Amino acid sequence: MVLPTSSAITFKTLRVTRVTKDTGIIKSIAALIGLADVALPTSSRLWTLSDAWRDAPADLRSLRDDLANTERFSVRWQR
Repeated sequence: MVLPTSSAITFKTLRVTRVTKDTGIIKSIAALIGLADVALPTSSRLWTLSDAWRDAPADLRSLRDDLANTERFSVRWQR
């Protein structure tokens, strides 16, 4: 039976540490890619919602005017 020498144990430990560090970097990059994959469509939808919200007062005034015109038309038609 051959006992491992100190340098063999150190090399094995360094190799495991390096593999673990590389795996951590790869996982971090994958996490950033996943975050960007979710963040880009979400921010696009938020901009669309913001634009719609900005136009909402004008759209509501237009709807109010259309409803008033429809009501006047309906009242005249019923006479």
